[in-house]
Amino acid sequence: MSKGVTWGSRDTLWIFSDTSHDSESSDDSLDDLTIAEDKALAPPLFTGTSAENGEDWYRHFEHYCSHKKMIEPKKLALFKVLMTDLAGNWLASLPDTSTDSYANIKQAFDARYKVPEMVKYKSAKDLFSLKQQLSESVDDFCAGLQKAARIIGADEKNTVYAALNGISPSLVGFIAHRKPETVATLLEAARIAELIIPAQKNAQDEVSSQISEVKAEMQKQ
Repeated sequence: MSKGVTWGSRDTLWIFSDTSHDSESSDDSLDDLTIAEDKALAPPLFTGTSAENGEDWYRHFEHYCSHKKMIEPKKLALFKVLMTDLAGNWLASLPDTSTDSYANIKQAFDARYKVPEMVKYKSAKDLFSLKQQLSESVDDFCAGLQKAARIIGADEKNTVYAALNGISPSLVGFIAHRKPETVATLLEAARIAELIIPAQKNAQDEVSSQISEVKAEMQKQ
């Protein structure tokens, strides 16, 4: 608004000015939301410890780059920035021919951090030996099982079989009756089963209590 132009009363001018301020505040709020969303979606630093799963981290990284529509030079730069601690030392030790393109650095990362086939074979055996603990919910159990399934590349069908094999026996009958074909439908049935079927520990405690009572009665005779 230029000087010498009268738009109305002082109140009108104040309202016009306030609206402009609100518009600027809205823009700032949108910027803050965008920054917050970006931080929430961005992949974490990769340190290269044994506690981290390189394949899971890389999958997150690829999804983020795809979401941001990054071209390969930007992906390469971001990849290098996210390597820290042990992984940073590994990156610094690579020859230039392994870090000069995104394809080459991805190949080097796979060679260093991709799960070996022998470990995958062991994980495949472990997948069907996992058992739900008494203090463990079906959600927590299935989350761990799905992570193990991803390591070996198990399909949905085998993951469901492994879950049915490992979930508490007191719940399996109800779940199997629903004939789940996906982990999502299995979890839906398992959550219902947890609500309506007494916990196995309680059932075991009740049986133990009954046995103790019978023994006590026999000793009195």
